[in-house]
Amino acid sequence: MTRNSAAFARTTSIPVSTLLLPALLVIGLAACGDSTGPAGQYSQEAVDYYVEVALGSEYGNSSPVVRKWRHDIVIGIEGEPSEADLAEFDRVVAELNELRRGPRIRRAAPAVEPNVRLHFAPASSFGDILPEYVPGNRGFFWYWYNHRNEIIAAVVLIDNTDAISQTFRNHLIREEITQALGLAKDSPRYPGSIFYDRSTPAPVEYTPLDREVIQIHDLPGILPGMTEAQVRKALGR
Repeated sequence: MTRNSAAFARTTSIPVSTLLLPALLVIGLAACGDSTGPAGQYSQEAVDYYVEVALGSEYGNSSPVVRKWRHDIVIGIEGEPSEADLAEFDRVVAELNELRRGPRIRRAAPAVEPNVRLHFAPASSFGDILPEYVPGNRGFFWYWYNHRNEIIAAVVLIDNTDAISQTFRNHLIREEITQALGLAKDSPRYPGSIFYDRSTPAPVEYTPLDREVIQIHDLPGILPGMTEAQVRKALGR
C-alpha cells in the first residue's frame, strides 16, 4: 500500500444489492477509447510491472490471479467532496476512458444504483463506512468479486479533511480509482508511478509505464482468473 495514504483489499463476492447506495451526482463522460493495440506492442518492462501490480492483493488471502470488471463501472459519489475533488474525479475518469478499451466508467445517474461507492469523508469515519477499512490510511479501496474473478462492486474512501493538501487528495483520487479497476498492488520500483508504495512523491499524472499497465489490463486476451504464466503467454512475454 502507499504508506500512510492508501490501501486496498478484496474478498470473495457478496450480493451487490447489500453493498450499494443511491448515487448523489450525475454527469456523462466520454466513451472508452480504442487506443490499445495488439498484445505484442507492450514493453517487457510494462508486462513485468503489470504482473507485479495486478496479480493478488495487499490484504487478505486472495490468489495471485487477474481480477477485472466485465460490466460498466457506475460510480456514486457520497459525502462532502469539494469542487476541486469533483473536477479531479472527472479528469481521472476521462483519462481512464480514453486509455482503456474495457468497460466504460461513468457517474451514476439519479435513481441508478452504482456498483462503486466513492466516499469523501474524514478518515476517522472510514471504519463506520467500511468495516474492512485498515486504520492509518487517508485513502482506501475494497472490492468484491465473484467465483469467475470478475469484480462486481467496490467502495473507495478519500479523506476530505484539511489534514492533507488538495494536491495529495488529487493523488489519492487517481490512485484509488485506478487500483479499484483490479490493479490492486503497490510496488517500490518506480517513485513517479501511481502504484508506488510510498506517500512521497504523490504523483497526480500517469507515467508512460502506468499507461501501458492500464492498457494491458483491459486487453481482450487478459481474462479474469489468469495466472502469471497465462498472462505472459497471452502477451508473448
